[in-house]
Amino acid sequence: MVSPDIRMTRILTTTSDLLDLLGEVERLSITCRPDGSVHIRGPIVPQEQPSTLVPAAAKALGVQFLTPNPPAIHKIHGVSNEVSVTVDAPPASPEAPPDPTRARTRSTTTAQMAAFVRGLVPWAQTVQWEQVLWLGMYDTGSNFDAALAVDRFRGLTELAVSALPNELHDGGVGPEGTALLPTGHTLRIVTAG
Repeated sequence: MVSPDIRMTRILTTTSDLLDLLGEVERLSITCRPDGSVHIRGPIVPQEQPSTLVPAAAKALGVQFLTPNPPAIHKIHGVSNEVSVTVDAPPASPEAPPDPTRARTRSTTTAQMAAFVRGLVPWAQTVQWEQVLWLGMYDTGSNFDAALAVDRFRGLTELAVSALPNELHDGGVGPEGTALLPTGHTLRIVTAG
């Protein structure tokens, strides 16, 4: 069995390689789990303007994508380098209107998001992933953010981020706070579970 440290390194590398193949798509949020899976999600889009993300990801993963009848979610699943990949882009609904930030001027690119994810690979080798529930990476349109969810029942948040300059405090259910990633980006640490 592959160790969680090596597995997360593989997940991040596979994710950045996949992003390189997408071309330019909408802003993304990415959730990587130490179990060997990644979920790439685009913003909520108007039904009349379907996402470019899912068809591009289907092509990159070599899986078939048939455009669903509205208002069905655009979603595919595939496997790359032994990493389970789910990609979706939800269409707008009365309960979930289109993302209002989607129309704003964006200064980030998908290629930059790939570079951000790739830049986390050396750091990933220093994290004790058995304490982590998930790692999220987000394109805000002007920068990239990350979040790390740590299992509150294990109580080892400090170990998960011990190699980073951090500011942790008691968040009610356990330690929460921020740390500075080697890439210069802020990592928000939350306790969940």
